[in-house]
Amino acid sequence: MPRLALVSNVGGCGRTSLVAHLARAFVEQGRRVLALECDPANLLGLHLGLAQAPEVGWASAHLAGQDWDAAAWQNSEAIAFLPFGEVACDQLTVLESMLRAAPRWLAERLEAQPGLGDALVLFDTPPWPAALACQAVAAADFVLVVLEAEGRAWVQWPILQESLAARACPYAVLVNRLDSGLPLERDCLTVLQHQLGERFVPYPVHRDEAVRLAFAQCVSLWDAYPHSQARRDIAGVATWLAAQAALAGGVP
Repeated sequence: MPRLALVSNVGGCGRTSLVAHLARAFVEQGRRVLALECDPANLLGLHLGLAQAPEVGWASAHLAGQDWDAAAWQNSEAIAFLPFGEVACDQLTVLESMLRAAPRWLAERLEAQPGLGDALVLFDTPPWPAALACQAVAAADFVLVVLEAEGRAWVQWPILQESLAARACPYAVLVNRLDSGLPLERDCLTVLQHQLGERFVPYPVHRDEAVRLAFAQCVSLWDAYPHSQARRDIAGVATWLAAQAALAGGVP
């Protein structure tokens, strides 16, 4: 049961969309995939084809004393996923307090979950250092840091980098929504590549209107826009990730 967490130090950088599209790319590789939403925004289901965000998820089920199984979904692309569910602010505070007190709660819960076998688990997370993001990193075998090639992403990146190094968790950095026509973004990409070396994913995902169109139309980027730049980029990212030793389990 290899586990991949997508994290970032800022919101709005496309983490949830990437989780959904990478899940499809891994399914295309022949892998079993579970997308697990650790973000209270509860939007992953929309990126996986649901018409509206599900009310019931693993977090809402846990808080109600129910089993996770009742919250599980599988979409038409054979992607299994566990949404977060709708959780009131006061309940979210209770959940986060519990998670802060038990940093490996999610990892231990997954290890005790029957039926996952060799499935690749992808974690969608809120911005670092939220308690749920920390839980996903603690449970992960590999962390994919998602950044955009612009200023705000760099402010807290050194802090996140230090935290990942302290945890000795393998990680790499992916640049998302790259506009290669902008000199500043090209320069940021070059600097990151030079600084990170082998930790830099050599397939930046370009800004592509097809991603927004697919989401607005509730259709799969893979099926509706098979020749889009973003689809090709994400397929390359998935192939690169599959070659990482920490995620190699489950490949046919």
